[in-house]
Amino acid sequence: MENLILSLNVIAPLCLLILIGVAINRVGLIGSDGVRQMNAITFRVFLPVLLFNNIYKTTIAEVFDAGLVVYAVVTCLLSFLIGMLLLPKLVKDKAIIGEMIQGSLRSSIVLYGLPVVTGLFGESAAGITALLVALVVPLINVMSVIALQVFTGHESNKHDIILSILKNPLIIGSLGGILFSLTGIRLPAFLETTLNDVGRLATPIALIMLGASFRVSSIAAHFKELAGCVIVKLVAYPLIFLTVAILLGFRGVHLAVLLTLYGSPTASASFAMAQQMTSGDGMLTANIIVFTSVFGTVTMFLFIFVLKSFGFI
Repeated sequence: MENLILSLNVIAPLCLLILIGVAINRVGLIGSDGVRQMNAITFRVFLPVLLFNNIYKTTIAEVFDAGLVVYAVVTCLLSFLIGMLLLPKLVKDKAIIGEMIQGSLRSSIVLYGLPVVTGLFGESAAGITALLVALVVPLINVMSVIALQVFTGHESNKHDIILSILKNPLIIGSLGGILFSLTGIRLPAFLETTLNDVGRLATPIALIMLGASFRVSSIAAHFKELAGCVIVKLVAYPLIFLTVAILLGFRGVHLAVLLTLYGSPTASASFAMAQQMTSGDGMLTANIIVFTSVFGTVTMFLFIFVLKSFGFI
């Protein structure tokens, strides 16, 4: 019961923020142009600052675990390659493949992972989660940019892809955080305070704008693809990769961190990126985030319950 309450306490505020966005749209306080503009600001300002702050505050050298990092990187690369190789053969609408790959890859490890891990193991375990945020999240962002750029619906070349990666605000924010963390450079107190305030805006605004963009009618357009992404994101990938992790000897906090990497709902930042980088409206991504957030409460509870019952975490 404690694990269920923990999961609900983590995910319920995210769902409520989405519902606030739905209500704001229904009463006409914001239109589609306003949503797109706010998503652009979130993608280019708030989210990069949030990523920078999370990594900047982490002393990477103190929490570095080579085995954990290597396993996380290899499994994320495998997920990416599976999507890039198989989805073009299975999905007719090539323009949405990038959104499907991103939706299956990106997890709310910052929003969901930290509370879950610290709830299970205490505040001292936060550093290990931050380690993956610092080293794996930038890689996932790069892979997401590649997927979205390759399947934008128009011709892409290597130059376009590389340029998109270098210009991507989320990657710039992540790399900036890594640079400051590794070099030990500290910002003036007033600047840290300002960046903290700006970073705190990212999650609520991203989720509210997600809700404001949500359209029930958009579910039917790509229902099979949506259902497939939700199942892969919340069940298939975590089940496969956690089983292998257990066989390799991962236990305790390390296994819990991997659980949040694979089993957390799709990151809300995915929607802003999809809107900015694709020729569509990003509604498939919005629906993936909404449905993984709703069903993720159940699947995360089940994974935690089973892993704790068998003494793995």
